[in-house]
Amino acid sequence: KEPSPWARSVLSHLGRLLWMEDAEGSPKAGSARMLEVFRYFDQDKDGLLQREEFAQAVKTLLAEYRESLPDVLAADTASDERISELVSCVDLSGDGLVNYLEFLHAFQPVDRTPGRGLQTDLMEQICTTIWTNKPSLLRTMQILEESGGAGAGAGAGGGGAAPAAGS
Repeated sequence: KEPSPWARSVLSHLGRLLWMEDAEGSPKAGSARMLEVFRYFDQDKDGLLQREEFAQAVKTLLAEYRESLPDVLAADTASDERISELVSCVDLSGDGLVNYLEFLHAFQPVDRTPGRGLQTDLMEQICTTIWTNKPSLLRTMQILEESGGAGAGAGAGGGGAAPAAGS
């Protein structure tokens, strides 16, 4: 689904402001600010923004940057319906949550719709973020495997072991 003009405008305007704030033209400085913002709104510190956390982030940022934004992006324009649409645009994995990579991708400082490819200049930051959060990511994968994939994995392993035992 194509995002509305309001959603595209919110992402591009806030992206430019967030990335360029104190960045002095450096993508690394801008990405440090992005991580700071993400962590601030991740209230339960699980590395994901729940729908409510993301909604609060957008509303707060719209209010914080109101002087630099067009009137059509005033904080009071962020209705629940529009926030829901924004989450749907940003949530590339479709799990109803916004992870840090989706957050970075959504607020790129260019006029681009989320989901259409990452910019090369963000790749270093993405790799650094993955490496930095490796323990959390590994634990998340273990939990996912235990909750859904463990049965499939055990079945495949069991099937492979049976012919060897019979030989």
